Amino acid sequence: MQKAGTKIISLCVFGLLAMATPAGSQPADKPVAGEVGEAAGGPRVLSVHNDYIAISVNAGVHDTGRFAVDTTGGDPNRTGDENLPLIYGRPQPWTSYTTVRVDGKDYVYGGPTQKRAGREGVYGPALRLPEITGGSAMDSAWLLGPLEVAQDLSIVKSSTTGLSDTAQIMYTVQNTDKKPHLVGLRIMLDTMLGGNDGAPFRFGERALVEDTVIQASRMPEFWQAFDSLSDPKVVAQGTLQGPGVTRPDKVYVSNWGALADGPWDFDFRPGRDFLRQGEFELDSAVALYWDPIPLPPGEKRVYVTWYGLGGITIAPGALSVGVSSPGEVYADAGAGKKSYLPVVVYIENTDEVEARNVVAAISLPKGLTLASGQQSRRVVGNLAGHNSSQITWRVVATGEVTGLLRYQVQVEAANVELNNVERTVRVVAPPRISIKLAGPAPEKDAPATAAAPAAAPAAPGFLATFTNTGGAPAYLLEATVEPSTGLSLAELDKAERFLGTLEPGGSVEVLWRFSAKSRQPNEQGAGTARSTRPKGVPAFVVKAEGSNFQAVSAKGALEIPAFKPRIAVAPDKPAVAPGELVTVNVLATNLDGVAGVELGMKFDPAVLEVIGVSRGSLFVENEELAFWQMPRWDNQKGTVSGAVGRRTAPFDVDQEVVMSVHFRARAAGKSALVLKDVKITGPGEALLPAIAVTDGELVIK
Repeated sequence: MQKAGTKIISLCVFGLLAMATPAGSQPADKPVAGEVGEAAGGPRVLSVHNDYIAISVNAGVHDTGRFAVDTTGGDPNRTGDENLPLIYGRPQPWTSYTTVRVDGKDYVYGGPTQKRAGREGVYGPALRLPEITGGSAMDSAWLLGPLEVAQDLSIVKSSTTGLSDTAQIMYTVQNTDKKPHLVGLRIMLDTMLGGNDGAPFRFGERALVEDTVIQASRMPEFWQAFDSLSDPKVVAQGTLQGPGVTRPDKVYVSNWGALADGPWDFDFRPGRDFLRQGEFELDSAVALYWDPIPLPPGEKRVYVTWYGLGGITIAPGALSVGVSSPGEVYADAGAGKKSYLPVVVYIENTDEVEARNVVAAISLPKGLTLASGQQSRRVVGNLAGHNSSQITWRVVATGEVTGLLRYQVQVEAANVELNNVERTVRVVAPPRISIKLAGPAPEKDAPATAAAPAAAPAAPGFLATFTNTGGAPAYLLEATVEPSTGLSLAELDKAERFLGTLEPGGSVEVLWRFSAKSRQPNEQGAGTARSTRPKGVPAFVVKAEGSNFQAVSAKGALEIPAFKPRIAVAPDKPAVAPGELVTVNVLATNLDGVAGVELGMKFDPAVLEVIGVSRGSLFVENEELAFWQMPRWDNQKGTVSGAVGRRTAPFDVDQEVVMSVHFRARAAGKSALVLKDVKITGPGEALLPAIAVTDGELVIK
């Protein structure tokens, strides 16, 4: 295929990628990461690949972030589909692109282009250039207007082949603005089946070879494309709905030129063939649309689709028959929902003679039954020579039987020998997520020590373990925590964690930590950064949500004992040598409603002398200095007296410094550090009761 304005590309360029995955070097489905082309002086392209397919991403200067999909070994049960394109992109992807519509404005994801595809779109700055993540996926991110948009590409298992031969294309869109925006998404894929760029798109019972739109009400679970049923070279499949993907609102099939020129709206002409607009070659493409809907401030939305190889069980003959269906179906879907198995049957008359009165029938074992309104026999009618037809059934898994089941499809005609196909499906329990919560032992009530003289106790965290106890993978698993009033997450910790796919029997752990610091308004309404340790047993809720399982939640609590109100002495060093300087902090811990503090200190003047006193953090209010009366000190008597601090608004203290006394060590010995004349008051200068006073000591050696 040759695109306008480009050179003809030799397939040998991509040989670098094919040679990078020698057969038998890795397990077939294990992704391998690599960089293609740059080592040989070519364009920079990143890739992840296994023995079935490869995903490549443009990491060059232009069209950055655009991707392509190719086979490597292809279908292990078929020859002739090795090292062929599924999405055009050799040697450097540029023809497929994604559009994000924001309030009617069309942004194109990735770096700007100098070519036809997406030239009319708006571009934004890169937040994260394409990179290989974990050796098995590729990630990037761009800022598109008020949105942070991330693209994640990885290899997953096909629903119909059961093999890791499918590209997962995922976009996460987050609104960074303070107001909602109308956000929609379009993914345009420049599909190609090896050297065939005009094969029909097979949606349900229709084989599409002209401009067509498929609305949500008629959206099949998947579509497939192949050139010939009797001898298909490549079978491509796009998955549109079901576990792991986000159903689009509509899908357009058209020629690549029309979709390339229009980032969202394009020249759509129902009934027109796939001849590339402005040129003279068949060139098909598909575009998936998710209509714009409001995205609230700070919230995000995830869009996922799959594209790769499809699985068809084929019985060749005068009437060739092919049957495709997902390899697994849920025994039940929970909440009274039925689990459907789509069965697609392709029939091709390979003879010159017309097949008359063609009829197809399906036979189902116990545990599978036809959905309401479906008939087991379908009349296809007459089928001309070298023509084809296709029909679909919807089958229900009743839950009576689980495990591997086999069904059969028979096709017969009045003048053609009967043909039949058997295909298996595994009936499994749906994914189910359980949540187990565990936290650290509660902290002990202890005064500050020399080892930790002025550090406020950190609020505890907890560990959440998510386990899939069902029989199928849980897709798009996301865990969130909702703290109750009085708790806030630690700095840089996130309430939401995207966990991806969780296989049956698998578990994943998430650690969340809370902070004892928050901003709360004072009496004047201004925010004050201060410690607010919650008292008692504050609760929190952990939730798990995903695309194919019932959301679950678990409620937990953090045991936080009622710490004793205390004024304590805490030197910043446990011991000093003569001549050294040392600071002794006086700490207030766990005091509620403090408005004023008065105190003094006694020390041994034979071994210590005061060189200065400074106010502590308790007497800083709204980042301004509160009232502070500097104390007097007497190095002959060994006293510090008359320290007075006042605040305009009462203050709940987790741990704050009241004052800091700065000493110089005179001589070897030991000095007691004794607080005296301690008076702690609240509103109206009322004394706060039950304040423990903890003295200290300092060793000079």
